[in-house]
Amino acid sequence: MAQAKGSNGQLLAGVTEVTYNVNPATSASVALPFVSFGVKETAPLIRSKTINSNRNAVQPTVGNIALSGPIVVPLDELGMGHWLRMLLGNPVTTGTNPYTHVFKVGTSINSHVFEQGYTDIAQFQRLNGGKVGTMALSLDQGANAEPVVTFGVTAATSTWSGSSMDSTPAVEALTVIPFGMAAITLKEGGSLIATAQSVALTEFTNGLDDKGYCIGNAGALATLPEGIAYAKGTLKAMFENLTLLNKALNGTESSIEIIGTNGTHSISFKFNEVQYAKTSPAIQGPLGIWVELEWEAYYNNHADASILTATLINTHATYTY
Repeated sequence: MAQAKGSNGQLLAGVTEVTYNVNPATSASVALPFVSFGVKETAPLIRSKTINSNRNAVQPTVGNIALSGPIVVPLDELGMGHWLRMLLGNPVTTGTNPYTHVFKVGTSINSHVFEQGYTDIAQFQRLNGGKVGTMALSLDQGANAEPVVTFGVTAATSTWSGSSMDSTPAVEALTVIPFGMAAITLKEGGSLIATAQSVALTEFTNGLDDKGYCIGNAGALATLPEGIAYAKGTLKAMFENLTLLNKALNGTESSIEIIGTNGTHSISFKFNEVQYAKTSPAIQGPLGIWVELEWEAYYNNHADASILTATLINTHATYTY
């Protein structure tokens, strides 16, 4: 008997639900490149306290279904548009090859269908009522690691099948040259900064309410509304002067933009209004000293009206479907 191998795994996404947790009329999907798929279904066994005339435990009951976990994907120039669409909503697209797609925080996000495929043993797990609730990104020039993005997904129900929901999905191939660290630049306060070793979005969250369990829904989430969007992260830069540190000490508004460039194609994550937490550097030995700042994004009066503006320029004509 063959064992399922991760190298043959398949991830299908991009299927928007018209009604939450209900299969849409079409299952036309996109096969996306990924590093790992950690969305798991669990339901705890609830120990019974019932006494049944002896000291033996009676059968436990099954608790609510929890269906969530991280999906790690490469920071590439095509597949990222699908994830940003699921995280933020449909973009505004302009231009003609290359196309410019601008994603912002909207009033709501859609639920989607995902499928995890164990293709070598013909087993497929279909997830309904799925929403992309979080995103995290860490870029460290000193780590010598592939840039990846982690998306957190929460879903309502899971169904197993011996065949895929889409036998002929569109395939979003990994770009020939994904955005590696050598292609990354950073803007702080609107200007390029070359003294930062690392920048991280430790959490972008849509504030999903995962407590929407209702009687008669078989222990699954009956609703999964989004709340307020928040974003926070860190920035580590060489301590050369007080320019950057003063922003933290004085509570001065700034901005952070992470940019990946591949010829005429690019991706940008811009946090239009950020504030740094107060801190100061420390002398921990004889080597170089760094300023390590924590930041949080917010919306006050920026024209984009979004704590995050993600801009993707590539050959993909549309991410609205």
